[in-house]
Amino acid sequence: TKQEGSVEEGRLCWSRDIHAVATLPPKPLCPKTTPVCFSNDIFVTQTARGKSVCINTLVQTPALPFSDCYNVVERVKLTPSPMCSDSATVSKSFRIQWHKHTWLKSTIEAQTLQMEMEASKCVLATFQQRACGARQERVEEIWELQRWSLTEHRWCSPFLPHDGDKSWRWLDSSYERHPWLRGSYADCEEAEQPPILPASGWEIDENGWVPTPQRTSDEGASGSGDTEWQYALDFYSSDKLYFDHNPGVFPCRRRLWRATFVRIPEAPDVLVQDVEKVPPVEAVLLRGRPCRAGLLRAGKALTQRLSGLCS
Repeated sequence: TKQEGSVEEGRLCWSRDIHAVATLPPKPLCPKTTPVCFSNDIFVTQTARGKSVCINTLVQTPALPFSDCYNVVERVKLTPSPMCSDSATVSKSFRIQWHKHTWLKSTIEAQTLQMEMEASKCVLATFQQRACGARQERVEEIWELQRWSLTEHRWCSPFLPHDGDKSWRWLDSSYERHPWLRGSYADCEEAEQPPILPASGWEIDENGWVPTPQRTSDEGASGSGDTEWQYALDFYSSDKLYFDHNPGVFPCRRRLWRATFVRIPEAPDVLVQDVEKVPPVEAVLLRGRPCRAGLLRAGKALTQRLSGLCS
């Protein structure tokens, strides 16, 4: 929603809420994926050197343990660089908002610090890539699910009433219908590869969709344990409940497809120099003190393009 008005950080130009499912690294008491809500506020401030863009993000993870005790607030700021008239400085900082006391406070702060340091590197790399107009890549993964039909004596799309979205056969990591899935139910049933229509500007690379062998729980029972198809009594999310061979008692199977999508954006009117010499990310400090994410040697058009999104 577009908003107007003066606030402490500048003129609030844009607010946007993003709901996503994030993949988590293996941690005690944590699931593999979790829903995340990002509440973004974008501010534009006019300075003596030009426009400054500030993006404040409130990160909420309601499904994680102890998530009711705190929220994480992140800030990414682009300011005209004092070192060079045609450059912009990118900085990233964060703070933790505590709502309740918990005995795991120090552990949560340490883990959040580690994640924010990794995120700072990604932020800087993203800005450098976009400023260069470099080729962008993203890897998409799709699960193909099938259930054995006793009447037709063949594998087909899941058809039982409790299968729900699984009946579409081509699903994301949460076993929900993939957002890029196109075509009717019959098209999905007949497709031999994921019937995916990517978002505007993205194209699949020359390798196309490739089924990916997965490690199963019965390694050594029938070879290496690496197989395209995995078999189980039902469509479970845990890899430990799948086997790489079917003795005739498993009515469900799945396999993972991967493809790389590329996008080569139009080169922006910016100057990027010495990308390899950008200073490394320094430590992100707790309680909102800023962390320098490095100097991005890009032209004024970088901040102008960001501020233009809000005009």
